[in-house]
Amino acid sequence: MSINHEKIKEARNLAQMGNFLEAGWVGFQAIIMNKELDSNPEILDELRNAYYAGALSILSNVDNFQDEPDKLKTIQNEMEMFMLSKRRT
Repeated sequence: MSINHEKIKEARNLAQMGNFLEAGWVGFQAIIMNKELDSNPEILDELRNAYYAGALSILSNVDNFQDEPDKLKTIQNEMEMFMLSKRRT
């Protein structure tokens, strides 16, 4: 899998402008893009929807993080477990 360095530059520029979610999405694209996805905008759109749904899920819990700091650590642990499971496959 190759990384699209132009997308990485775009993601950095978006982050510098304060567009952090879009920067994350573009950075994700830089890693996952291939000829199949590039030629199938419907799949790419569904991936974008899933990405933003995940961001919305976290954002909707931000207030809870201040009242319950253990929740943020729990989410971090959950994400680490997910990432470990992806490395094994």
